[in-house]
Amino acid sequence: MRLRLAVIAALAATPALAQESTQLANRIGAITDALSQYRSLDNGVWAAAGAGRINDKRPALSRTVTTQSFQAGYDRRFASPFTAQDQLVLGAAVAALSAKAQTDAQNMRVDSRGVSLTGYGVYSPWLFLSFPVSFTVTRWSSDQTRDGTNLMPVYRTSYESTSYASSVGAALTLPVARFLATTSLSHRYSSNNRPAYLEAINPLATDFQFTPSETTDASQLVGNVRLALPFETGRAWVSAGYAHDLKRSPSEGTRSEFPLGIGLDLLSPRWQLGIAGQVILRDDITAYAGALTGRMQF
Repeated sequence: MRLRLAVIAALAATPALAQESTQLANRIGAITDALSQYRSLDNGVWAAAGAGRINDKRPALSRTVTTQSFQAGYDRRFASPFTAQDQLVLGAAVAALSAKAQTDAQNMRVDSRGVSLTGYGVYSPWLFLSFPVSFTVTRWSSDQTRDGTNLMPVYRTSYESTSYASSVGAALTLPVARFLATTSLSHRYSSNNRPAYLEAINPLATDFQFTPSETTDASQLVGNVRLALPFETGRAWVSAGYAHDLKRSPSEGTRSEFPLGIGLDLLSPRWQLGIAGQVILRDDITAYAGALTGRMQF
């Protein structure tokens, strides 16, 4: 549950992957770890920076996407007044995002900037069991250029769009020798709504080419196993998972993804610092991403 990577910005340019944002997954994973060990988890603020790259080599859809994001949030823990174990963590976050997509066909380039709002929570009825949930809405502003005609070599247009991402699941954490093994199962959904737009097709902008609107979405069932090795001032961890498409529009021949992750967390009584990276494999698509997260509790 620690990190299942792909920056949410990628959804606007190439919605092939239905993933949580790097920083959000990183924070939810830290909460899950803390609750499973009943460590001190006071109210706190956190900030994270992430970057990613997606290489899409599908026939007729070949493209490269690079993403950057900065996210900041606040969360707090509530302990049950009725039992000794019930715990609930609620949080909110805001992010500034950017994505650049270069498509080989027609030499198309899309530069997108976005702002996202996220609400998330983790409920733990027992130390070894937790139920994370999150919902994100993102508003994008995109500038698009592509090859045109001899009369107008470059077509340009701009548009705004909205994307959504959600995740709900369960995680089971048990000690195995010196390690903590977390097995999680979650459902993820992502959607991006691109509006119709007009492109001028002559220098005087008196004739236009119409492109209809498009909605892309994906629904996935995701299983993940993470093995963490705690030490005095933190932990090191690795993870591996499998994601299966329940539904995808437009449809694709491939229905499987394989995320692999690695990370290191350093902890002090007041500060937390984490660095993580992941590779996601999906047929002709390969995604790389990383994130650095810091948190101060008070």
